[in-house]
Amino acid sequence: MTEADIQRKILDWAAEHPDRVPCLFRCNSGMFVSYTGNPVRGAPKGTPDLIGYLPDGRMLAVEVKGPKGVRRPEQTQWIVKARANGVVANYVMSLAQFVEMLPPVN
Repeated sequence: MTEADIQRKILDWAAEHPDRVPCLFRCNSGMFVSYTGNPVRGAPKGTPDLIGYLPDGRMLAVEVKGPKGVRRPEQTQWIVKARANGVVANYVMSLAQFVEMLPPVN
């Protein structure tokens, strides 16, 4: 299963469970070329693949890795800094790991 497949499974699950994850979306980082040919700057380097928020208002940040995915230093730095500031952030390699990283339901 590719990283994109895992992301899609996570996004689909989140859409079906708004009580657990009210908002979750794909966040592109780096530079892109728009459909008009203009350069567009995405989120800063290291920003996780999926960004959203939890029912209690905390930010949720998920770096998805496929089977051969490599954790880049800037991604780890982003996650460490985010966690230190109250963000629920982690690396995941499956839908099961994503669900496991979520806070328990009250």
